[in-house]
Parts: sequence; structure tokens; C-alpha cells
Amino acid sequence: MINIKADRKTYPVVIDDIVFIESLGDYTKVHLREKVLITNENISSFEERLPASDFIRAHRSYLIALKHVNSFNAEAVDVGGKELPFGRVYKQVAQSRLKAMTNIPFDE
Repeated sequence: MINIKADRKTYPVVIDDIVFIESLGDYTKVHLREKVLITNENISSFEERLPASDFIRAHRSYLIALKHVNSFNAEAVDVGGKELPFGRVYKQVAQSRLKAMTNIPFDE
């Protein structure tokens, strides 16, 4: 469980409920199973606070929960029904983690 400050409140959030985290300039959207929280905490601080074994940084704007990955290809990953692109800097590491997770090769 982590605490997220949003809307002048603190929300205790179960880590398994986080689908993905999206950076939007000065704000960050935390996409949960049931709702979205908007906070001014940056995406890097979430990356530090969340278990590295359960999350991957696929793009400078996206931190993805591996548990919620539906599918992926060479260009993007489908998480919770939303297709998120791989960023050039993060692509190789993210794809390696996804390949290891599934043991299924995919088209380059």
C-alpha cells in the first residue's frame, strides 16, 4: 500500500490496483482499476517508491504495472485496454522484461 496525495486528500492505494502511471507535465495521473488520481508528485518518485519487480518504465511518460499488461508488440504495450508506446530510451529494457515475463517472442 502507498499513500497518494490528490485533491487535497491522502488516498491509501493498494499497489495491485495501479494499472499505469502517466506523466502530464507538472502533474501525474495514477490510473487505478476503478478511478484516476491526479497528483503533483512526479513519475520518478513513483518509480522509486513502487517495487521494480512489478513495474516497468516503458516511456518517459509511462510507468506500467506488469500485472495489467494485456499484450505487446515491438511498438507498444496494451495495459488496461489502453495502448501505450515504448520510448526510445526505455524500449530495449522494457521489451526484455516483457519477453522474460511471458517467454514468448514477438515481432521486432
